[in-house]
Amino acid sequence: MFTVSVRARGLLRFLYANALLCLLFLLSTAIVLQTFYKSPGIADDRAYLLGQFALSHENTVATWYSAMLLLATALVGLLVYWAETTQARSKTHGFFSHGWLFIVCAFLLMSFDEMGSMHENIGNFSIPNAVIPLCGAIGILYILSFAWFFLRRSLVAVIFLSIGCCLFISIPIQEHFEMSMWREAGFSSTWQRPIRFILMEEGAELLASLSFLAGMIYYLVSRHSRSPVITFRQRPTRIFSFVISLFLVASILCLIIQLKRPPLDAHSGDALNWLPSSILMLMAFYGIIKGKKTRMLHFIILTGLSCTFGSDFYTVLHWQDVAIATHGVALMMIAGVAYILYSYVVGEQRNIIVAIAALLWAVSVFTLLIYPNGLVPVFVFVSSVLLFCCDLIFVKNMRPLISSWRTSLRHFFLMVTVIGKRHPNH
Repeated sequence: MFTVSVRARGLLRFLYANALLCLLFLLSTAIVLQTFYKSPGIADDRAYLLGQFALSHENTVATWYSAMLLLATALVGLLVYWAETTQARSKTHGFFSHGWLFIVCAFLLMSFDEMGSMHENIGNFSIPNAVIPLCGAIGILYILSFAWFFLRRSLVAVIFLSIGCCLFISIPIQEHFEMSMWREAGFSSTWQRPIRFILMEEGAELLASLSFLAGMIYYLVSRHSRSPVITFRQRPTRIFSFVISLFLVASILCLIIQLKRPPLDAHSGDALNWLPSSILMLMAFYGIIKGKKTRMLHFIILTGLSCTFGSDFYTVLHWQDVAIATHGVALMMIAGVAYILYSYVVGEQRNIIVAIAALLWAVSVFTLLIYPNGLVPVFVFVSSVLLFCCDLIFVKNMRPLISSWRTSLRHFFLMVTVIGKRHPNH
């Protein structure tokens, strides 16, 4: 049985830290847009660096954070679902009994969409534009029904989930009004969205994710108020199945996008980057709760690598017209990957299978410095999944078996030695 222990105070700190980050990114978006509107002819290097902190741009640090906030909300929802397995199997209102799992799937899809710009390119797949709002409305009604049937005893969770649903509903309404304004301007290429409307839309998305995150965390804390530590127990095979199923579905979606080849440009995200970015972030979250002394350093390194893919920065390392300290970034990346490789090879694990997986992972990341295009994200994604699964499944389950093998071999050689002494050849 795989056990994860999380401090309730740590969950609350995680919530407060994300609330602060949301506020900072909204403030930075306002400053960046104000700068771009007043000075449209900014140099490429300054424009690129400033654009990294704008939520309205794609392939930026801000957009990566928004996608990872959605991913973190999904992961917290998964913990709640596992903690409430008994309640989820209740026969009463069975159709709404798996609301937490539905929330997990919805936020995973939104995280993929945030980085991959799926709904912006929905027209390339011959899907009516009304499909997304209709699916969103059905999903919100399902979540509200689930909250009514199962969460009425936790008023704080119901309030936060309801606020999140209202904020998500407001996003397509805001986009409708903005399209009307653009239509009234004659679809002019010089028309610019008012900054306040951009902040309202991006803020609604961030606050909606934050509301769901707050509702689930407060629900967990209230349900385990008698203990400062919340323990989650789950079979490693179920976690392994979840990880494989999640990224298998995401890989199929990426394959469909690559076959359709929608016209992606600088204003559209790359869905392929979500694969390595999300698995690296999952490894970072897993490392922070393992309880090791190096957990914070692991978290920082893996988060930085996740941001490298989420912001599409690995393709910028070879741009000649953007004056950034590429050598310094490359050295930091090499040092961080080498440190993680060292911790897996000679650290507490000391397992040959994990060491081989870590070496393969390090090689795949180092490939970014030589060939940052093509299928490098897929290579990093596959090696990261392999390393994560080996660390999660093999070490946890096989360590007692390996120990028994070593004991058996030791007893075997001891028996052979004793027999050899009793019956010498000469």
